[in-house]
Formats: sequence, structure tokens, C-alpha cells
Amino acid sequence: MSKSDDATSPLARLADSLPVRGRIGVVLIVADLALSRLQGAPEFPVARSAFDLCRRWYDGERFDPDQFDEAYYDEHDRGLSASARKARSQSELAAWSVLASAMMYIALQAYRETGSIPTSTVGNLGEEGELDEMYRQMQATSPTLIEAARRAARFLGQGREPSSFAQLKAILSGR
Repeated sequence: MSKSDDATSPLARLADSLPVRGRIGVVLIVADLALSRLQGAPEFPVARSAFDLCRRWYDGERFDPDQFDEAYYDEHDRGLSASARKARSQSELAAWSVLASAMMYIALQAYRETGSIPTSTVGNLGEEGELDEMYRQMQATSPTLIEAARRAARFLGQGREPSSFAQLKAILSGR
């Protein structure tokens, strides 16, 4: 992300000052909260799988970034986008959208890190656009998500980098 005034949403501005791994950490904390709101959804295993893909990248595992695109849209209509279309309420749809934006944001970072060219699905909104969309969906879901992003950004902005998502989550939740 450029250190400029291009970041339009509060989430994009929060992330702007962080290194890439810190930005991914903020996005993943929010995605985890969105995931918890989808636990009762019939399509929850799809959400869990998409989240796990993002968590694995944050934790340092490297794989072909095209896996993000495949998790978003698979040819058998079982991807994240198909699951979101089956949302039973507006709040559930917003949670699916937060998770999808988080995955697309992390995918974009993965493509950049590997030097690969993003698919059209991943590169569609760009970095700030994905964060702006994620913030709009966070607003529709709950102020809790926005506060979690702020706490994560404050912590990660201090130069602290837990070695895993589990550690980051435990620190932020006070465990």
C-alpha cells in the first residue's frame, strides 16, 4: 500500500502505516470475527476453509496463490462467492462479504510476494478498494469488527509481530 492519501476508509488508513504482515494480521483478526458470525450457516465449512487458507499464509506457509482464487470461486459452485449467495440474512451476507474481502486482500499480498500476476478476480478492486469494501461490510456487520481492527492495528503498529495467528489472537483477546 502506498503511504499516500489514497486510502479512503478508516480501515485503509489504519493499514497504511503498517508493514504488509501487520496489514494481513489486521485483516485476519476481522475475518476471524466474521467467521464466528457464520458458524450457524449451512455453508460454514466453506468459510472455515477460506479462513484457514488466509491463516496459513499469515503463519508463513507458502503455496500457489491461485488457491485463493479457487477458494473464492470453484467450478463446482462450492466456493466462497457461491456460499455468500446462499446467505439467509443481510447480516450473514455482510459477514460473508467481510470474509471474502479479507481473502482477496491477503491473496493480493500473496501474489505480490511471489511475483505472480493476480487473477482478474483477485486484482479487481486493488488494495485500497478491497479494504474500503471490507470496511463497508464491517459497518454493516458490527462495530465490534471495527474496534477489533483498531486494537490489532495499534498492537501491530508497535512493531510487534507474533509468529502465528493463534498468538496474535491470544494477545489481542488478553489470554
